[in-house]
Amino acid sequence: MGGTHTRAHGRWGRAGFTLTESLVALVVLSVAGLAAASTVVVVINGTNVDKRLAVATMLAQNQLEGLKYLPLTDPTLTAGPHTDPGNPLVVSGGGSYTRTWTVTDLAAPAGMKAVTVSVQWRGSGLPHVVQLTTMSAP
Repeated sequence: MGGTHTRAHGRWGRAGFTLTESLVALVVLSVAGLAAASTVVVVINGTNVDKRLAVATMLAQNQLEGLKYLPLTDPTLTAGPHTDPGNPLVVSGGGSYTRTWTVTDLAAPAGMKAVTVSVQWRGSGLPHVVQLTTMSAP
């Protein structure tokens, strides 16, 4: 005997896998591969959203820092909505953003202002916004 046949469970059979076993193994591996691929897509999309959120937060923080050192009589700190003249703000590798801010004169204590900076962008077809607020005193 040339070793092509083996004795298994009391009868002669060929060594190897049946077609059914091979197909079942292929289906199991395919499902596992698709699950891994979909996980990679979710991670990549999450990373992109996190990057855009970080850029928007930085743009809002930079605007708040710039407004903080202006005298309260500056035209950019008059009560009401204001739009960044540089809109849309295009960040290399980070997309396009729109930055606005709203100034509110507070009744008490006298002379204080609330400043809210908003940075908007669209990601995956949906609008997103980051808002930061601070108070300014004379």
